[in-house]
Amino acid sequence: MTVTYLRICWPRALYLSAAVMLVACSSSSTTNTGGQAGGGSTSTTPINSGGTKATTTSASSTSNGGSSVVSGGTTASPVGGTTASPVGGTTATAVGGTTASPGGTTATPGGTTSSGGTTSTGGVTSTGGTTRTGGSTPTGGATGGVTSTGGVTSTGGTTRMGGSTATGGSPGGTTSTGGTTRTGGSTATGGSSGGTSSAGGSTATGGSAGGSTTVAGLPSRATVLASMQSANDWFMKKYPDPGADIVTDKTRASNLWTRATYFEGLMALYNVETDATKKASYKTYAVNWGTSHSWALYSTPNTNADNQACGQVYIELYNIDKVANYITAIKGGIDAMVASPPTGTNGWWWIDAIHMSMPSFAKLGVIYNDTKYFDGMWTMYNQARSTQGGGLWNPTDGFWYRDLHYTPSGGTATPMTAAIHNAIPANTVDAYYVAPNGKGLYWSRGNGWVVAALVRVLDILPTTDSHRATYVADFQAMAKSLIAVQRSDGFWNESLMDPTHCASIGLTGDDGPETSGTDFFVYGLAWGIRKGLLDAATYSAAMQKGWNGLSTVALQSNGLLGYTQSTGDRPCTEDTQAAGRLSATRLANFDDYGVGGFLLAGSEVYQLTSH
Repeated sequence: MTVTYLRICWPRALYLSAAVMLVACSSSSTTNTGGQAGGGSTSTTPINSGGTKATTTSASSTSNGGSSVVSGGTTASPVGGTTASPVGGTTATAVGGTTASPGGTTATPGGTTSSGGTTSTGGVTSTGGTTRTGGSTPTGGATGGVTSTGGVTSTGGTTRMGGSTATGGSPGGTTSTGGTTRTGGSTATGGSSGGTSSAGGSTATGGSAGGSTTVAGLPSRATVLASMQSANDWFMKKYPDPGADIVTDKTRASNLWTRATYFEGLMALYNVETDATKKASYKTYAVNWGTSHSWALYSTPNTNADNQACGQVYIELYNIDKVANYITAIKGGIDAMVASPPTGTNGWWWIDAIHMSMPSFAKLGVIYNDTKYFDGMWTMYNQARSTQGGGLWNPTDGFWYRDLHYTPSGGTATPMTAAIHNAIPANTVDAYYVAPNGKGLYWSRGNGWVVAALVRVLDILPTTDSHRATYVADFQAMAKSLIAVQRSDGFWNESLMDPTHCASIGLTGDDGPETSGTDFFVYGLAWGIRKGLLDAATYSAAMQKGWNGLSTVALQSNGLLGYTQSTGDRPCTEDTQAAGRLSATRLANFDDYGVGGFLLAGSEVYQLTSH
C-alpha cells in the first residue's frame, strides 16, 4: 500500500484546546496535512495534517485517614430537585438553579455556594460546607459521592471547587468539612456513581462514572493551583494577543492544533480557578481567540482532524455563553463526517487525530442529545483502532502505533536506525519499523493524545452508549501498560518500550525526561483514579510521581515548561536534527501544547488533593 504523507506541526492547537474551544480558519492559511510537523504545510495527497442508568452495586469503598465508608453508589431519583434528560435543550436544574438554553444543557457559570447549612437545589443541605464555586459543566455520566478531608462523605453528589454540575440532573448531597456525612440527593441523569475512596489509595467500585477520590501525599490544592497559574501566566504574558499569528519556521494562524491544545488546558484551569479576576481573564482570552478567527476551523477540509482541534474549545465556550455561531463551523465539519465517514488517508490514519477530533463528536452529541454523533465517533475510532494499517491499537502491548509505518501489516519487522529515522518523512511505503531494541515502536506523545481523547470523551459520554465499555477497556489497558514503563523520575520516555531509542540512533539526550507525553499520562491517571475507573492503590504512586516530575523538574521558577519534545510524528524527532534537544530551559518549536497538557494534568491532580 502506498501512501504519501507530509507531517506537520500541531503543538499550538494543543495549547488552545486546553483553554477554550475557539476555532477559526484563515482564508490564507495552508492546508494542515500530516499533523506532526508544523501544522499548516500543504500535502499533495488528501492525508491529514498532522444511562441506561447504571445500577451500581454496593460500592463498598474504604478510605484511609478517617474517611467514612460509602456503601452503595446508587442511582437516586432527584429529591426536591428537577432532573431532565437534555433533549435538544431541556432545562436541567443544577446547583444554584441554572437552566440550559436550547440546544444544550449547561450550568450557568458561577454556581451557588451553599454554606452554613443552606439548602441547595436538589433538596440537599450541606452543613458548614460549600458547593462548587463557579464553572459550568460537562454533561453526561454522573459523579458519585465525594469524600473530602476530615472523613466527610456525600452520597450521590459532588463537591468541587471551581467545578461544574453534570447536566441532566441536580447535584446530590454536598460535602462539608468537620466530619459531617450527608446522604441523599439525586445523581445526574445518565448513571449512578460508585463509592468513593479517600486518602491512602483505596478504590471505589460499582459506578458507571465512578466516585471522586482524595489521594494522600499530593501537594495542597493551593500548591497545585499555583503551579498551574505559573505556567499559564508565563504563556499569557508571552502571547498577550491570542489572535496573533504563530511565527516559527513560517507564519501560521493561531487556531492551529498546537494552540488549540493550550486552550483545552486553559479551560481546565478556568474550571478550577478560585481567583475570580484570573478566572474572568482566562475566559476573555479564550473568547478573544475564537472571535479573532471568526470561530472558523484552522483550514480546509473541515473534516481534517488537525483543522478541527480548535473546535473542542469553541464548544466549551458555547456551553458557557450559548452563542450559536461559536460552533457553526465545527458542527459543520463533524456533521459531514457523520453523514459520510472518511476512510483511508482521509480518515484518522494517525493517532493524533483521535485527540484532535473525537471529543467534538461527544460534545455535540451531548449538546443536541443526538446519538448520531456517538455512533459516528465510534465509526471513526474503530476504524483507527482496527482497520487503518491493519489496526493502530495493539491490545497485547496496550499501546497504539502512531501510523501505518509501525504496524505489522507492513511486513517484516525492521529495527529503527539513524538512516531510516532520517528518511521516514519522505517515505511512501507501508512499513513495519520497530524500536532499535526490537520491541514495538510506540511514541509517547502519540499515545498521550489517545489517553487525553478517551478522558475527554468518557467524562461526558452517556453510560447508555453501546461502545462505552470498549473505550473504558482501552483506557484501562493503556494505564496498566503505562505504569510498567514509567521512568524512576516520574516521566515517560519518548519511546515507550525502548528507553535508549534515541541514543541508539545517535541522538543522545533525547530519550527523556519528556514533558508532553507525561502531561497526558498524568492527566489520564488522575482522572481515572478520581472517577473510580483506575484502582487508587495501584495507580496513585505513578500519578503522584509523574506530577512531581512535571511540577518540580519541568516547570521552572519563571513558569517556563521545559523538556518538551518539539512537533513531530515519532520518538526523537525535533525541529532540528542536532542531539541533546531536551532540557529544562530549551523551548520546543511550538511552546503551547506542552503548557496545555500541563494544565489538563494539573486540573485533575487538583481535584484529587485535600482541601
